Amino acid sequence: MSNFFEALKRGIAAAKQTIAKMPPRFDIGTQIKTENGVTQIIEGPKHSDMEGWRAQLMAAFGTTSETVAHVEVERIAKALRQGDGTIDPAELDAVIAIVSGQQPKNELEAMTICQMAVTHALTMRSLGNLNRSSSIQQQDSNALTVARLTKAFASQMDALGKLRRGGEQRVVVEHVHIHAGGQAIVGAVTHAGGPRALIENQGQPHATTAIPIVASDGQKMRSQNTERETVPVSSGEGPQALPNARRGTRIRRPIR
Repeated sequence: MSNFFEALKRGIAAAKQTIAKMPPRFDIGTQIKTENGVTQIIEGPKHSDMEGWRAQLMAAFGTTSETVAHVEVERIAKALRQGDGTIDPAELDAVIAIVSGQQPKNELEAMTICQMAVTHALTMRSLGNLNRSSSIQQQDSNALTVARLTKAFASQMDALGKLRRGGEQRVVVEHVHIHAGGQAIVGAVTHAGGPRALIENQGQPHATTAIPIVASDGQKMRSQNTERETVPVSSGEGPQALPNARRGTRIRRPIR
C-alpha cells in the first residue's frame, strides 16, 4: 500500500510541474441571460482590474482591437447555441480558454483556432447524438456529421500549421537502402509487376525515366550482359496453316 501512495504522490508532483510550465488560460467568466426571447452575453472580470481583463481578452484573440475580441465571442456563442436556443456558459468559457491557450499571434490565427475549438465542441456533441440514436436513419445522419466534422478539423489543423510556418513547405529526406546486387536510380520510380515482382527483385524499384546510370567518372555504366541474345526466327518460310485450337466438339445438354 505504501508503494501505491508513493507513486500517487510522484504523479501529483509531476502534474503540478507540468501545469506550472503552461501559460495561464484566459477565464472570460461569461453569464447568459434571456429576457423576452432575447439572449444576452454578459462579460466581465471576477476581479476589479478591468484594464487587465480587457488586455487578456484581446490577447486571447491575437488582436489589439477590443471590438474584434467581443465580436468573436458573440460568433462563438452563436455557433454553440443549442437547438432550443440556449447557450451553455461553461462550454463558451471552455472554448475561449482553448483559444487563448494556443496563443494566436494575429487575427488570422485566432480565427482558425476558433473554428477548430468550435468544430471540436460540435464533434463531441454529435458523438453524443450518435450514441443516443434510436434508429438507423438517425445513426447514419449523426455518423455522417461526425465524419464531416473530423475531416474539417484535420483541414483546420493543416491550415494553422501552414500559417505558423509562414507558408513554407517541409521537405522530408529519407535514406534509401540498396540491397545486394541492386543499383541506385535517379528519377521517378515505380514497382512494376505486382507483389510477386517485388519479392523476386528484393523490393528494388525500376526507373520510369530513360535516364542512363552514370559512374563517378562520367562514363555510362554497362549492364552485366554486354551482348544481347539474338531473337529466334522461324525455320520455315511462306504461309503455313495454323493448327486447330479446338481438340473436339462438345455437346452441351440441358440440366433437368
